[in-house]
Amino acid sequence: MLKTNDGRISSQDIISGTVWITLFVAGSKVLGFVRQMLAGMLFGTSRGYDAVIVALGPTDIVAGIIAGAFASIAVPIYIEEKRHNHHIEYARSLLTFTSIFLVLFGITLAIFPSFYIHIFAPTFEGEEFRMAENYLRIYSLLPLLNGWSNLFGSFLRAERMFFQYSVAQFSANLFLIPAMLVFYPFLKEGSYALSLEFGTGAIGLTAYLYGRKIWGKIPFGFGRGEIKHTFYLAIPLLLSSSVATINSVVDRAFASGLEVGSISSLNYSFTIVGMINGIITSGILTTSLTSLSENAVNFNGKAIVSQTRTIFESMIKILAPITAFTIVCADLIVKIIYQRGAFTAESTLMTASTLVAYSPMIITVPLTGILGNIYISKKQTLRLTLISVPMIFLNAYLDWILMIPLKQEGIAASSSIVSFLLLFLMIYDLGISGMRGFFSIKTILPIMTSIIYVIIFLFMLSKLNTLSRDLIAISVFLTLFTFFGRNEIRMVVKRFIKK
Repeated sequence: MLKTNDGRISSQDIISGTVWITLFVAGSKVLGFVRQMLAGMLFGTSRGYDAVIVALGPTDIVAGIIAGAFASIAVPIYIEEKRHNHHIEYARSLLTFTSIFLVLFGITLAIFPSFYIHIFAPTFEGEEFRMAENYLRIYSLLPLLNGWSNLFGSFLRAERMFFQYSVAQFSANLFLIPAMLVFYPFLKEGSYALSLEFGTGAIGLTAYLYGRKIWGKIPFGFGRGEIKHTFYLAIPLLLSSSVATINSVVDRAFASGLEVGSISSLNYSFTIVGMINGIITSGILTTSLTSLSENAVNFNGKAIVSQTRTIFESMIKILAPITAFTIVCADLIVKIIYQRGAFTAESTLMTASTLVAYSPMIITVPLTGILGNIYISKKQTLRLTLISVPMIFLNAYLDWILMIPLKQEGIAASSSIVSFLLLFLMIYDLGISGMRGFFSIKTILPIMTSIIYVIIFLFMLSKLNTLSRDLIAISVFLTLFTFFGRNEIRMVVKRFIKK
């Protein structure tokens, strides 16, 4: 088990780390439910909220991708540098170089917002365009805050400080929700933009405070040549690790030409998918990169395949029933979370249909995330890029084709199709390199049962009244979820009892 030089920083094993992260993410997602309910109640699917989401695009696609790429590749390099006792110098240098770039990028957002809005929402004009410009200026500090929260968090993960990492992530909504409520009377939809900066800043500050024994009070400096190696590995990762983010931004750009509320409905439904994935899979996705990196450093390919197969089996048994339930009861889910205040029945209809189209990503995105961690841990980022980049262009093409007959549902469906194809290509490519056997026979039954569940409730029982159908669907879902996930549920409960 890895420890810091002075031996005083606590470390947790992968399972304990997964449990801690899952626990705090679940709490964070509960607060996220509250935040999204407030956003729906305050903003609905308004023109102003469309502008807020579009203005977030440049930060997502540039700052988020860059910070995320450096944070991901930093974990295996940090672990390797620690063997030579150069990890502190490496952490400080990477923080410094990344901060300089993100500060400069944030300045361009504040000075040239119209340039970015023309790119990310080419059909915006008039008041909607001016609102997006103003919101983008508010977001100008977000790139730096995003970079700090990602990098500070990645170094905590590399040290197996999973509990501390979890607390940092949990802190976001504790600041975000009050900020949105305080600033709403003055900024309206702009309060959502400003609150994101408060929440992201809270993550970075908390992670920094926990990691002071790693990098000291001043976490900046210049030094190690491994920074060049990080840039070399991260450059291809900028695209490959962020296909979902890029596709989401592309989706918004196409949706900007549809009816008012289309962008908002895409955002609300995608948030639900992210919320489900966050609660169920974020813990294992976070800790697996550390474990896979350690196995890669030790050239233990068999351990990587075995660990991935175990993770896949657990994920599919849990996520297959959840995906099926989300498709069947999308309207009920959206009503419970959002339908109040400015979020009307029409908003619910738009968001629910989009959620159905996004639902397959509940299971495909985590699986591609685990496979992506294999590439990153083995430092095969260029290979991952060659597989992933075509998916970005395919998503844009499918958006263009499907948005005409299906509107925002077609845009969401294109992302799901691309996510499935990316999963297939990654499995095929890793098989060529000798890494096979990620799926076990135990995954067939939950997948087939979930497909039958969807067919029965969408077609055979579609004429039942809504209340009866929803109650039966919920009962069957809980039965399937408990049956297939019984071992995983038992394990998590035991870990909590031991705590």
